[in-house]
Amino acid sequence: MNRAQKIAWFNLVVILIGLVLCGIAVAVLAFVAERPLRAALGGLGFIGIIGFTGLSPFLFRKAKGQVEFDERDQLYNMRAWFLGFCASYLLFVIVCMTTWFIYSPKGTISVNVLPLTVIGGFMALMLVHSIAILAQYGWGGKGEKS
Repeated sequence: MNRAQKIAWFNLVVILIGLVLCGIAVAVLAFVAERPLRAALGGLGFIGIIGFTGLSPFLFRKAKGQVEFDERDQLYNMRAWFLGFCASYLLFVIVCMTTWFIYSPKGTISVNVLPLTVIGGFMALMLVHSIAILAQYGWGGKGEKS
């Protein structure tokens, strides 16, 4: 398994852990603790765990004297980033249009929605990028030494 695959697996696991913990926290606060939905949304704080994806390049450094990327790896990475940015833009358009349809052109929304849009776009970008990297390499190692 090469460095890009290790980073992709790490990012995928961290994002999924963050989303699962976030969902569990909101559900527990809403249904078990019987808090109002506004208070239960405090469970969204677990989204911050996704920030650990920024550590992946430091955790999986390239070995000295080893080629980091060849042409194939660069092509896979460029395709994955393209798909990730397409997914984040699509999510942005869906959120904007859904908000517009719900509140109509004369309605107002809370400014707290805007950071959630950015966070959601980042999650979509990293999730799709990781899945695209793993899909292009075949989801596992092909006998390469790392």
